[in-house]
Amino acid sequence: MMSSRRSMLPRGALAPGRAMPPVACRATRGLPQGFPYNGGRTRGRRLVEHFHIPLPRQPEDLRLSRENYICTTRDGRYYFERGRLERAPEQWAAVREGALRNYDLTMAWLARLPRAGFERAIGRLPERFPELRPVDDLTRWGDVPGVYVLVLDGYKQAYVGLARGRGGIRQRIVVHWQKKMAFNRLLAGPPERSIMAIDAFRALDTTRIFAAEVGEARAEGALAGQAGEAQAGMGAAAQLERAVFDALPEPFLCNRTVAGYLPGGLHEAIARRRYRQLA
Repeated sequence: MMSSRRSMLPRGALAPGRAMPPVACRATRGLPQGFPYNGGRTRGRRLVEHFHIPLPRQPEDLRLSRENYICTTRDGRYYFERGRLERAPEQWAAVREGALRNYDLTMAWLARLPRAGFERAIGRLPERFPELRPVDDLTRWGDVPGVYVLVLDGYKQAYVGLARGRGGIRQRIVVHWQKKMAFNRLLAGPPERSIMAIDAFRALDTTRIFAAEVGEARAEGALAGQAGEAQAGMGAAAQLERAVFDALPEPFLCNRTVAGYLPGGLHEAIARRRYRQLA
């Protein structure tokens, strides 16, 4: 059981000679735990609305910073998904150092990307894919399946995703915003090559959203008539997701793996993991 005693150390710090107990991340089904259903009101807390979605977080945690990049509980414990790292506290200090090095290298690398090239790439998306529409009110995309693009103008990055099932595009995006990045998922490779995951960013870092309602029955628009071995087995939504992903230059994409249908599942996603040369 987790102790209720608050840590007197800075958040994320390790007491000398004492291991910090892990906090396991739970799989998120539906809206994240604690998400308000009462029209955006919570006890004694004023919420920020973003794309008409109430955000139940402290204002300082709504944008990414070096200080909030590594998520911890109030008493300084790390969040973990299942894996060996949570049972190896002797490695945590090195992982933390590597994650912060990756953060610094990533920020410097992103700052060097050309703003004009990024704007051209994003501007061409609606022209190439008429299905994609700009989103002003995310609440209208509940239970709508399809493809979405999150645009992070401040970082010159975009993320291409696919939403299926209950909650649709709205739900999928809200989960990105609310999920706390697990300590053992901060790095996907060496610090000098790891791409910062979309879930590491915060809600207000998303400045534009494009979305397309697409079922699995047929492909439309830019995908009409497309066929071939590379798309065999893909539904229309997965085809569109891959096409949008391929249309964006690699430096502007923060997807950690190739988008679209991956018949090999997790093993193929790992095999096709993307990297950057940050240093």
